[in-house]
Amino acid sequence: RADRADILLNDQWRFSYYGKNSGAGAEAVSFNDSSWSIVDLPHTWNALDTQDGIKGNYARGFGWYRKHCAIGSEYAGKRVYLFFEAVGKKAHVYCNGILVGHHLGGYAAFCYDITDRIHFGSDNVIAVRADNANTSSVSSLNIIPHSGDFNQYGGICRPVHLIITDPVHITPLDYASPGVYLTASSVSHSSADLEVKALVRNADTQSRSVTIRAKIYDASDVLVDTLQTTQTLSADDTQAVVLNTVISNPHLWNGRADPYLYNVIVEAGTDEATTDSVKQPLGFRYFSVDPELGFFLNGRYLDLHGVAIHEDRRDKGRAISDADRQQDIELMLEMGCTWMRPSHYQHAKKFYELCDQSGLVLSTEIPIVNGITIGSADFDNNCNDQLRELIRQNYNHPSIFFWLLYNELTTSGSEVLIGQLNTLAHNEDPTRLTTCAHNNVSDTAVWSYITDTLAYNRYMGWYGSSPDGFALWADAIHALRPTVGIGVTEYGAGANTAHHETPPTYPGPTSWWHPEEYQSYYHEVYWKAMKKRPFLWCKTIWN
Repeated sequence: RADRADILLNDQWRFSYYGKNSGAGAEAVSFNDSSWSIVDLPHTWNALDTQDGIKGNYARGFGWYRKHCAIGSEYAGKRVYLFFEAVGKKAHVYCNGILVGHHLGGYAAFCYDITDRIHFGSDNVIAVRADNANTSSVSSLNIIPHSGDFNQYGGICRPVHLIITDPVHITPLDYASPGVYLTASSVSHSSADLEVKALVRNADTQSRSVTIRAKIYDASDVLVDTLQTTQTLSADDTQAVVLNTVISNPHLWNGRADPYLYNVIVEAGTDEATTDSVKQPLGFRYFSVDPELGFFLNGRYLDLHGVAIHEDRRDKGRAISDADRQQDIELMLEMGCTWMRPSHYQHAKKFYELCDQSGLVLSTEIPIVNGITIGSADFDNNCNDQLRELIRQNYNHPSIFFWLLYNELTTSGSEVLIGQLNTLAHNEDPTRLTTCAHNNVSDTAVWSYITDTLAYNRYMGWYGSSPDGFALWADAIHALRPTVGIGVTEYGAGANTAHHETPPTYPGPTSWWHPEEYQSYYHEVYWKAMKKRPFLWCKTIWN
């Protein structure tokens, strides 16, 4: 049997916000935290103070979390991993007073092997120092995002897991990915090539003969194919094991019309006993972006229209539940969305799973927003790491079609880094396209000529001008870039449900008066223009 345990560690954490005081010493096992608050995860200390409408007026500094955790003696001889789905925005993690690692970036998962720090059969203390200090702090200058018109929440904003495995297992240490990568190629209605790559670890002290098996099931849990190989893994070794097959007449994942999902269970074992297994979604589909005709899924035009969405909610900040995410998706489906842009960072695993299941087409992005640090190896490394995390952790989600590399970037010289990231994205994943959310009015920025496709944030009629200017702009940029797929990653106008005016006049973004009727007029003008221009491969309301 598969012998992996996945234990949630979400309840009864001790928490204290230290502000600019780093709280040195709080990692110690003997530290007295009895005066601290008791919180459950997910948690942020910015759930309420970000809501006063004053930009940047919220607590940014150090917060500490501590949890006592008993790990039974029955797990002795196993490997124990501590897996965080996200901590904002910088984390130092301690086990029994010893630093096991630090992570830079508030939106991706990360994982540590803490086996050698654990006391089996007795109490253990997990301590986390989270830091969401402002980017004016030197310690944060090399972590994206530098800035942005969204709150950078502090805290353990998503769940924490203990993953306990046999010494022979599929490793979670490859940038906290599932350790399984499913690559479909040459996909058509008649056949699809499938590569299954599994990263198998033998953490034993001696070499082991390991059998790796991949079972492919259709949506009715009918076994479609079984792939298997046996390899010898040296002691304390991790190997990439690759299996290949061809699936005849695959049932295609076809957006909202038919979001058909296969499942692949990859098993590792020794002597006929399965010691570990990982289950991943699989969707067969092919797609393209035509510079004249727009987006095509499985050979047919699909009008991608929808919304951008942030990961937050009133009175919760980023510490939202899966039920909140489910409700968000249901609202978007009710609106008629075929497309979503989770902005401006990696969202939770559950969000992508819901989009897989509902047939929403996505881009997803790293938080390069507004500006970057030129000439900093540490900054470049952080951008590369966050892109690798984004791709490897979400590689198997069929709802993701585009890796989005930046939002409204304005720093001169950015083309060097964006070029590196574009190459990295293609090396990590040759099956998807890269894109960006650009807003350079003159369309002269060198870095906008790098990604496979291009999309713009455009607000004619909100930030000045008139809604009628959108159609003129769209035709002009299409004429300027006739060989590039062009989309719209943001457009919109604000409104207050208590403000009404007929006929509406232009209120301006800084006005206290935002009538709903002007927003309606704005959307009607934009929508009529976009419907007449199929070359716009996506149409995305903000927010």
